[in-house]
Amino acid sequence: MSKIAIAKPEAGKTLAVKCSEGDTLQIKFLPADARVYKEGGNLVFFFDDESSIELVDFYETFGKDSMPEFEVESQVFTGEEFFAGAINSPRLAPSALGGGRSASEAMPVAVLHNRSLDAMDLIDGINRIGPLDIGWEGERPLEKTIEGFDLQDDDETGSLLSILPAGLGYTSGLGLSSRDDETVGDGVSTSYGAVGLPAGARLAAGVYSIEDKTGRTIGELRVDADGTMHFTQTEAYHGEWRDDGAGMDTIEQLLDVVLEDGTVLKGAVKVTIGVMDDVPVAAADGSAIELAVDESPAEGALEAVSSAKVSSLFTVDAGADGLAESGLQYSLVFDASAGTGLVALVGGVEHPVSLSANQAGTVVAGMAGGKTIFTVTLNPDGTVALKLTGAGSLRHPEGQGGDNALAKAFAGIQVKLVATDADGDTSTAMSALRLQFEDDAPIVSEGPEPGAISVDESSMASAGSVQTKFGIAEGADTATVAYTLEGGEAAALAAIVNGQEYAVTLSGQGTDTLTGSANGQTIFVVAVDENGLVTLKLTGEGSLKHPDGASHDEALAIAGVRVRCTATDADGDTSSATMALTLEVKDDGPSVAAAESAATVEIDESAMTGKDGLAATAG
Repeated sequence: MSKIAIAKPEAGKTLAVKCSEGDTLQIKFLPADARVYKEGGNLVFFFDDESSIELVDFYETFGKDSMPEFEVESQVFTGEEFFAGAINSPRLAPSALGGGRSASEAMPVAVLHNRSLDAMDLIDGINRIGPLDIGWEGERPLEKTIEGFDLQDDDETGSLLSILPAGLGYTSGLGLSSRDDETVGDGVSTSYGAVGLPAGARLAAGVYSIEDKTGRTIGELRVDADGTMHFTQTEAYHGEWRDDGAGMDTIEQLLDVVLEDGTVLKGAVKVTIGVMDDVPVAAADGSAIELAVDESPAEGALEAVSSAKVSSLFTVDAGADGLAESGLQYSLVFDASAGTGLVALVGGVEHPVSLSANQAGTVVAGMAGGKTIFTVTLNPDGTVALKLTGAGSLRHPEGQGGDNALAKAFAGIQVKLVATDADGDTSTAMSALRLQFEDDAPIVSEGPEPGAISVDESSMASAGSVQTKFGIAEGADTATVAYTLEGGEAAALAAIVNGQEYAVTLSGQGTDTLTGSANGQTIFVVAVDENGLVTLKLTGEGSLKHPDGASHDEALAIAGVRVRCTATDADGDTSSATMALTLEVKDDGPSVAAAESAATVEIDESAMTGKDGLAATAG
């Protein structure tokens, strides 16, 4: 046994209270301020500001033989007294009772509409008829009750809430907020039992057109000869609510009563039809849109712009009211605090990528270094598009090559859908976009075959050069270009150094300088500069051995040397190509001439004492 304080909750909130036998409920509000109804096994107090108190399982916990006590403004009332006085006659709320009188003095018997009625009968009636409360003047008995209330919480439809006597001095009773489970416009009727009337009286048979508050017909109420009523809703009810489905509106209809002597009482009974608002339901369907663009569109199937329909992201149930004109509104939203995790290269400098949006929510831009790197745009035709601007490039994982995919499912960039129905109720759903950026990479290709470099041992420190020309496309990330030398077949080369023959070795492969050496002396050097200019130079520290001694201009090839051009972009992607070089060294030989005074043999290797180690004179 305990004392449970029940106070009115905040507007729009619901307070659920579970009470047990023997409990006392302290009511911290005026019962007259609440509408009271039975919903399933719960007793519900409903206030004008949409707040409510639910006494959970009240009708399952209590019966006419076991009711809780109610305490209002320090006065304690039995359950029977509370229901009889406070609820059924709101003007007799405990606060209006005179001070100094006990509860039993204030309400010696339950009073229902100026008629003495045993309290137990009333409680039993509440248990049986739920929302219905009919009172009559004088001693006319309550004969029948309305049954068949359907409390399903489905489509927006009307259901018969209460039958309230409107004439003959009748007063109002309880109401019920509910939804019927009939589908709007399907023409299926919800039937209700005949209402109890004075002996010999009956409801006048007929069909009543039911209109909403704008005068638009939404259905009909048919009364059969036996008093059975059938309500059929044919159109959705458009109320003035803007509460996203939390409210109830009512429609009242007066019915005629025929007395035993045939007298027709116009509008003697008032029927109240309550309509709970229906709402649209928008939801992300779990699918995803992936927008993929390529920083090198000429290389792949992707484009610099990618788009898709945003409607494919959502499912929408318009509800009973249907969608308003332009009832589906899409926008782009993002969480500025989430960050993107992206880095862009602008002018060769790295900058973090941040997001910004226009006021209309139709464009989100990825910004870096004061430049717009990409945009996500919501177009009027319902497509969302990802576009690269070319003002900079996104940094991809280093060195993974072209078309490496950088994919981001931005929690911060989402498509927002607001669905609005015909009476202004809204539903919102969000779906994240997945953005994918394919990397660009430089492309290096072979150019025209370079000409041969030919040097002659007849000239000391002879040198020659040739310009190589590669095809170079730097790509979106910009690139640096480097040239190196590789290969070379030294096995067949020999050099004469100080009259002795030595094998030539090559060193420096993979660098910009390839050196041919023999016996510690540099015989020749092949070099390439930053512009691809290749130079072959003889040092004069020895001479290459040519196979044919009969020809002093015999050309000896330095075979297998190739020049490689490598381009590396800002995020480490590379591309390279090679071209073969033709390198020739022409032989030097002795020169013989006859002098006037005597025969002289003179061997001249260009002022050298014999590159091949020969020196002879004859006279």
